[in-house]
Amino acid sequence: MRKWLTLLVVVVGALMLFSAAAVVAGDKPTPPPVFFDGRLNAYDTAAPVVIYYTHTTIPMTGWNQFRQIDTGIELYHVAGRAPDLGDRILFLTAAELNEAVQAGIMDFETTMPGYELHVGSDGWMWVSGPDVAPNRTYTYSWDDNGRLLSALG
Repeated sequence: MRKWLTLLVVVVGALMLFSAAAVVAGDKPTPPPVFFDGRLNAYDTAAPVVIYYTHTTIPMTGWNQFRQIDTGIELYHVAGRAPDLGDRILFLTAAELNEAVQAGIMDFETTMPGYELHVGSDGWMWVSGPDVAPNRTYTYSWDDNGRLLSALG
């Protein structure tokens, strides 16, 4: 009887050990590559368009304190490998964007055929255009959170 109990404990212990190893191995997903240049679509390594908010930096009253204020948006068509961003295909200041939205213009064409910036009435923005792969459309969307769109607030 004692042999069977020892065998049972060893088998159960081995199963628990293998199960724990499988769980630990599964808890470490490989993080995606990230760009650290300020682009909104920083996790999208295959993006044909790079999206940036432009900003100005204002010094604050404290030593070494600064505040960044978003002043516009710009899109670049990716022409090759980093660091070559290619050509800027759209630039709008926050004032231009808000003026257009107040006038009911919610879609903005770029200088690159097929690529557009869209503004939703809920403050979401998205870029769409031809993907790198043939016969596919690239779309990237984000919530502006009032950074540029004061006209909708």
